[in-house]
Amino acid sequence: IYTARTTSTRLTLSFRMDSNYWSLDTVSVRKSGTSTELLTNGDFRLGNETSWLFCNPDRATNIGTVVRDSSRAQSGSFYWR
Repeated sequence: IYTARTTSTRLTLSFRMDSNYWSLDTVSVRKSGTSTELLTNGDFRLGNETSWLFCNPDRATNIGTVVRDSSRAQSGSFYWR
């Protein structure tokens, strides 16, 4: 449980994968005690990075992207790979 101190809060995720790749789908942020979803495009259903900001501080060459593949997506057709 996290309590935001302002009306706008940045959620930061960091991943490392040294072989093959990993996938991310269906990220959810809800107001405590409600079913109100606060994160837009948490399941990448828009097919792009809308509402997400990509940061690559170490200038990695293998970076992620939104992929369309309903057989691998947890929900819908898109996920981050």
